[in-house]
Amino acid sequence: MKKLVPISTAILVLMVILACGFGSRPTATPQPTRPAATKMPAPTATNTPKPTNTATPAPTPTGAPEVNFAVDRTQIKQGECVTFSWRVENVKAVYYYREGDRWEDHGVAGQGSQQECPPSSTAFYLRVVKPDESIDLRQIAITVEPVPTETSASDPLGGTRWRVRSYRDPASSGGLSPVLIGTTLTVDFGRDGKVSGSASCNTYSSTYVVQGNLLAITLPTATNLLCTEPTGIMEQETVFLALLPTIGSYSIAGSQLTLNSVSGQIVVELVAY
Repeated sequence: MKKLVPISTAILVLMVILACGFGSRPTATPQPTRPAATKMPAPTATNTPKPTNTATPAPTPTGAPEVNFAVDRTQIKQGECVTFSWRVENVKAVYYYREGDRWEDHGVAGQGSQQECPPSSTAFYLRVVKPDESIDLRQIAITVEPVPTETSASDPLGGTRWRVRSYRDPASSGGLSPVLIGTTLTVDFGRDGKVSGSASCNTYSSTYVVQGNLLAITLPTATNLLCTEPTGIMEQETVFLALLPTIGSYSIAGSQLTLNSVSGQIVVELVAY
């Protein structure tokens, strides 16, 4: 006969089984839900201009004085023109003027140009005052070839122009003296009985009378400029102007003119220009 388990014991066993969850599936513990990743919009690239490196101009240095004086040509025919140009830097003042003018009245800018149509051979100057007050004087002489003209039978000299090659210096023991290099002596005979020209530094004017081969020139008047270069220029001018009233006759041989004193001594030798 089977032995029966007490009811109390069976109930106890059942309670243990229920307490341990025997026979039932374990309940999965729900995992926390990860929040969906929010896709952030990509930053928009902004083209920010880079700072521009602007070069600051350096101040112009004060350098040594620079002087440039030029002309397109130095020999022309009467009625033609030339163009002078100059560029001067780092100086105090600049003056451009022609022979016989007052330089004080002709101040110009440091860079410029000027057209000139001289009726006769003329020198032009650029006078530059440097920062130390010293003077830089530049000269360019323009030679003008005269238009051939018929001369009067009574005045073969009228309308002719001559350049001095040599002259007699009474203070010199020798013969004729050549004209100083860099200077010009001229004698221009007008058809109106007037004579004028360059005396080296200054220009002069006078009157003349021709009778046959005899020639008389009155005491000339001249401008009042003072030149220091080349050495001896003012002495040459003084001697030349003093010779003109001593002339008593002349002779022409081709393109050469000879002026003689009253006693027949050669005083000045010239060539046509």
